[in-house]
Amino acid sequence: MKKRIITSLFVCLQANLILACGLYQVPLAPEFFAPMEVNELLVTTEDQKITLAWSASKEDRRKEKLKFIDGYRIERKGPIKDTIQKTDLEYQELKFIPDQHLEIEKKLKDEAIEKGAISRKVKAEEQYYSFKFEDINLEKNSTYFYKITPINQGNVKGQVKQVVVVEFNGIDSRVILIEPKIEDLQ
Repeated sequence: MKKRIITSLFVCLQANLILACGLYQVPLAPEFFAPMEVNELLVTTEDQKITLAWSASKEDRRKEKLKFIDGYRIERKGPIKDTIQKTDLEYQELKFIPDQHLEIEKKLKDEAIEKGAISRKVKAEEQYYSFKFEDINLEKNSTYFYKITPINQGNVKGQVKQVVVVEFNGIDSRVILIEPKIEDLQ
């Protein structure tokens, strides 16, 4: 009889563990759902402008498929004429570029479902995954620092993988990609 009770208790305990496993998870902070850094960053310079081009973030910080993104904040520090001035300047937001690829993709998937088609392979057109920003009327013989921060719902910042440093001199400019310092991530 005692063996039967112990066996029954053991079976009930195992059933509870199996059935309860995964039903409730510890809530994650919004930062876990923030976008990863931008992809395929390309920097070009011309006589009077700097162009930053990149591809959309596809994953969140958990390395799972991104579910929400509002867009990208473009920030610049500069013009800087000497290295002493570099530490005095703050990043200034130049522009916010909205990212609608997830919204468009969801709309296309909903339309496919309504038509009875397979929706998991539906993607937005490539143009919705590519972004570009042009900074014009720059001072030659000056240094500019740029960072592109993906922004999620509630203004949650995504990762910044690289800071772009441009020693601007028109077409002969020098472009350097560096890992951000702690103060660059603020």
